[in-house]
Amino acid sequence: MARRLRHHGIDPAPHIASDPDLVNTSAGGYRGGIREYGRLERAQQIHHDSALESASWGLFQIMGFHWQHLDYDSARHYAECMHRSEGEHLAAFVRFIQKDSVLLSSLRHQQWARFARRYNGPAYARNRYDVKMAQAFDNHTRGLQESDLLV
Repeated sequence: MARRLRHHGIDPAPHIASDPDLVNTSAGGYRGGIREYGRLERAQQIHHDSALESASWGLFQIMGFHWQHLDYDSARHYAECMHRSEGEHLAAFVRFIQKDSVLLSSLRHQQWARFARRYNGPAYARNRYDVKMAQAFDNHTRGLQESDLLV
């Protein structure tokens, strides 16, 4: 959130001092699940849009600061869409991949490690995201012809 505050021209220092569990310079502090809504509400009291942009949204956990890149009208519009349905989550995910040539190429060529590194960051290997993607792909495509898989 400190980065997003700076982006909006707000000095994060006072908030780092008063609310370090919300505004800080290092990753972490994630409590998970429903407990995050209380943190989001508190963060919105500091700066509404920075809070929305600092949260990950939907099944695919896309950060709110991507709202403009994904063609939403605002961070608020993005958050509203993410509250509507899982279909909206999928639509945002598809847009996210289509707008990133590395992600799109990685999927098309079944380069799971390349995709996972780009999408999830350097911790992808520790979490075995590439292995899980390869296994899921194999499970869902078993018995299909190669021509059925071309995108």
